[in-house]
Amino acid sequence: MPPKSTVDSSSIPSLFVLALPRSLSTHVHALAVQALGVRTPSWVDGGEILNGDRWLMATAETRPYVQPGDARFDRLRDFVDHVVQPTGFAYKDVSQPFVVEAWSRQRESIRFVRIRRPLADVALAMRQMSWTYPSHAAPSSLHEPDDRLLSGLARAWRALESIPATEIDYDRIIDDADVLTTTLRSLYPDHDVAAVPPWNDAFRQRTQQVLARRDTSIWRQLDARLQTLGGE
Repeated sequence: MPPKSTVDSSSIPSLFVLALPRSLSTHVHALAVQALGVRTPSWVDGGEILNGDRWLMATAETRPYVQPGDARFDRLRDFVDHVVQPTGFAYKDVSQPFVVEAWSRQRESIRFVRIRRPLADVALAMRQMSWTYPSHAAPSSLHEPDDRLLSGLARAWRALESIPATEIDYDRIIDDADVLTTTLRSLYPDHDVAAVPPWNDAFRQRTQQVLARRDTSIWRQLDARLQTLGGE
């Protein structure tokens, strides 16, 4: 881990990491906390304040991908509005893209970083984990499980894309950790941002195995189906 910044974190605009699931966001969040010298809420794992599964004091699960029109949507938006501090913290979200998109409007004091990863990568990883919750965002006209998963992810990504944010490409991050350092320094030009250390051999080996999935027939099928679904 890089050494913590010596700058008073209370003067640093808070950071919010945006991503789809399985896009290295937990790692990026942790490294950003260290590089910037900011805090992350102690009551949640990985800064993911809208994911009930990560609340360390939670007694009930919060359904992911809550949509506008659901009674929980406004409650979650109000919750994040009350919880997120304008300075000194770093947060992230992968479970409530529609809530964050609605909340993020006119939040100019917050710095947003968005990680872009191919949707077929994300879909395959979630499929292997049996995580189907993006289907909550799919239109009712779709019935096949993979189609619902892909459509929900595509809609979630469009919501994230609408948020003014500095975008980092997943492949570039895993190729060179300096990409994250450069991004953070561009977002915080008036602060002393520590360098993110280079990836170790174990990390590189793991990510190369992940990238190799793109050569499989199931990845190609998912990617082709995404193109067919288009705007669904």
